[in-house]
Amino acid sequence: MKRKYELSFLNILFCVLVILIHVTSTPVTWLSKDSWQCCVFFVPWRLSAFVVQGFIFLSGLKLCLTEKKTSYLSYCLSKFKRIVLPYIFAIIVFYVFFVWRRYFPSNPKEIFGYIVRGDLVAHFYFVIVIVQFYLLKPLWEAMTKYVPAKVAVILSVPILFLTKYIFLEETYGDRIFTSYLTYWVLGCYAGKYFEEFSSHIRKYKKAYIATFFVVAIVESVVSHMHYLGDGARIVEEVHFVYCIFAILAMFAISQMFGEKVMRIKVLSRVDSASYYIYLLHPVFVFMTDEVLRKVGIKDIGTGFVIRATVTYVSSLILAITYTKIMERIKAKRSL
Repeated sequence: MKRKYELSFLNILFCVLVILIHVTSTPVTWLSKDSWQCCVFFVPWRLSAFVVQGFIFLSGLKLCLTEKKTSYLSYCLSKFKRIVLPYIFAIIVFYVFFVWRRYFPSNPKEIFGYIVRGDLVAHFYFVIVIVQFYLLKPLWEAMTKYVPAKVAVILSVPILFLTKYIFLEETYGDRIFTSYLTYWVLGCYAGKYFEEFSSHIRKYKKAYIATFFVVAIVESVVSHMHYLGDGARIVEEVHFVYCIFAILAMFAISQMFGEKVMRIKVLSRVDSASYYIYLLHPVFVFMTDEVLRKVGIKDIGTGFVIRATVTYVSSLILAITYTKIMERIKAKRSL
């Protein structure tokens, strides 16, 4: 299968934005909600909050794009090695770090609970969600085979919102896969009919990008009103629409620049290591914040610049190190 540069570019773009969410979360939390400084950080923080939905869309697309046929057991084993084992490794890394830094006392029996719940660090919930989707692979294959795309996507919307409303007050409601169903279903059909989907996005790219900017303004205003406690009861509905158009607009942008950008070798390394970057990058945020506190840097802007620089650079180093290790392992196996 010919390499699809737009998917690699899209993956990197999502990876960059998920880091942005975590390096801006500190200013958003610390600054006064009604200050203009908080608004400066809040808007990019909120507008980046479609990346998990984007990763879910991309995962569904890749699942249904591949022409390689494997047994369900082989597929599950593959995902266990590529998704679950690195996740468990990341859980252990964070647990050791937190115990070392005395966030809580050591109790190794708790690790299993953290693995199952995905609540040791906030972003781990994505793994719990995506594993549920992977385990239901036969369902998605049957869906894309027997159910028309428009029907499946339309039916997924009320299921998504019903799940959100039912489990709105539940602690782990965001870990139920149907809370993200539309993004996954859209991705599955985008993969199943990739050429038609790509052609459609290419044809209407200006419309999708323009709509994205309009919806982004609405999303910013409504979300900020909600953040300030001014009501905005339609925040979930607006965010859903924003996520859809953000994903489609980013796909259009990836078509425009993907092939040229992906010629940069280091970005291929980031693409290969993106899952590890996703799992481990918050540890750089925690470490940087501790150093900032120790040296007495309290200025929010200065702290943000340092935090962002350290996290992005460290993530890049992680990507290069990981890909080099994997290249050496493959080279040894081929001998």
